[in-house]
Amino acid sequence: MRGYTHGPIPATMNMPHYMFYAPNVKDKDIGGNSFGQYPFVSSMSPGRDDYITMLVGETEKAKILLESKDLVAELCSYREYLCTTDATRACTPLN
Repeated sequence: MRGYTHGPIPATMNMPHYMFYAPNVKDKDIGGNSFGQYPFVSSMSPGRDDYITMLVGETEKAKILLESKDLVAELCSYREYLCTTDATRACTPLN
């Protein structure tokens, strides 16, 4: 995944997650609290395009990364900034 975090330059992250379309749902409706281990609401366009985001657990993340290693290697050969490292595997939108 590649996106903006806290700086002007996009960051590469290994952050497997699920997203469920949930218009007009708020964190308080699902017990979410921003980014964390529990589901939270991602406001794409407040109200209309909101999503519930749920991160996968560490075991499932490791499985997904292992199953995707060939695709990730292909992406890395295409553009260096798409390569994964220990830092990208630990990176989240908060850091």
